[in-house]
Amino acid sequence: MQKSHNIVVLENEETNALAVALYCWGHVPSIFNNIEDIFGSIATSPDVDAIIINIELNADEASRLNEFLHKSSYPCLVLDTSINRNLSQDGVDYLSSKTDIKKLVSWLDNINKPERVFEEKNPLFTLIYGSHAVGETKASDVIDILKVARKINKELEITGVLLYNKGWWLQVLEGNFSAVTSLFFDHIQKDKRHTNVTLLVLERTTERHFANWDMGFYSTQDEQDSNLSWTDLDTHPAGEFIKQKLTNAQEYTKYFMK
Repeated sequence: MQKSHNIVVLENEETNALAVALYCWGHVPSIFNNIEDIFGSIATSPDVDAIIINIELNADEASRLNEFLHKSSYPCLVLDTSINRNLSQDGVDYLSSKTDIKKLVSWLDNINKPERVFEEKNPLFTLIYGSHAVGETKASDVIDILKVARKINKELEITGVLLYNKGWWLQVLEGNFSAVTSLFFDHIQKDKRHTNVTLLVLERTTERHFANWDMGFYSTQDEQDSNLSWTDLDTHPAGEFIKQKLTNAQEYTKYFMK
């Protein structure tokens, strides 16, 4: 199963499409505009799995990054080989085209990270609900939802995945009964950003299917140039799980099982 990574990204503030993409692929990016801020952030909060460089470095910055990578051994990906040629560490990978999405996703999937392990103290439950978005859903709206969801879920030891398709939402939550039901009935059901909130599945389970995701995200949106359009349920790691849990008789299934 794909894992969620904490990724430090060096990127121009004006061109943060990469940050949006990383969020939508289930990762947690921290965006910085200069090397100094990256070093400072890692020093105070070392829970980082990888570094992505999406900005040109001068010779001094490249030298300092080389030294840092040599000492830390963080996986590092440089987007566009026409820049940053001063980086010399063997562990640095290059992506010649920023638009080569498959290679970028493959690089992220190959980052070595231990499986997340929970000390389960209560019976596990899976909760799945469907709903309909109110108004137009933009990439920025999804980012806001994911930021809050991942923070809350981490505190409550809830894992899961969120799916979006042309205005329809499906979400899988897994954790102890009190945590998932309280989150659903006290918060999610009352959120005014969606309507027709329908509980589809609430059942005991023997294992977490999304233990590595505080909240993964995938979309089957097919609008042109949409930041929400980079996957579909057939190739989504949660696809088979969703199909097994939801029957064709359930109303929301038809919006995702096309």
